[in-house]
Amino acid sequence: MVKNVTGGNRGKRCARKHMGGGGGGLRKSENCLEVYAVSTRMLGNNMFHCECLDGVFRLCHIRGKFTGRKKRDNMISVGTWVLVGLRDWSNPDEGVSSRGRAPECDILEVYSSVDVERLKDGESVDWSVLLSKDVSRGGGLAGASSMCDEGVVFSSEDDGARRQLEASLSSVDVVELVGCVDVGVDLDDVFDDI
Repeated sequence: MVKNVTGGNRGKRCARKHMGGGGGGLRKSENCLEVYAVSTRMLGNNMFHCECLDGVFRLCHIRGKFTGRKKRDNMISVGTWVLVGLRDWSNPDEGVSSRGRAPECDILEVYSSVDVERLKDGESVDWSVLLSKDVSRGGGLAGASSMCDEGVVFSSEDDGARRQLEASLSSVDVVELVGCVDVGVDLDDVFDDI
């Protein structure tokens, strides 16, 4: 280990055990117990709900490996694509467990936006379930907020006067207005005449 010549506690965070890292490449699903998923709801206590590629909603546990010092590279929010490991020993039959909760899984990998594009290009899988929940592409929760605003018109008392002015301006020739400005005629008088 390198000698700490700077002294104090600030030099200790540069130890070799904390440096480097950078995994090999893109981690892909290796067997049937590893499934791609997208996070749909963040919970407390290092857990979140996810919808897996097979269409099942699961309760996912964030392992200690993804918290603490390495949390910066593994930030999970709604719409983040992840690779999860199923707990076949916990829930032998897929569905609701004996306690009435969703099946559980553990997080294995967090994908960045670049990794998601590489994953879609490299794998021949139907990604429609995950793309429908992807917030960055307008699906999922972001699409729901835009659908709620359809047909809603926000207005105030001044909007009636503005619409009336726009209607009167559409009937006035633009050349007339430009001529009035050049001559120095007061535009209020022009609008009163209209």
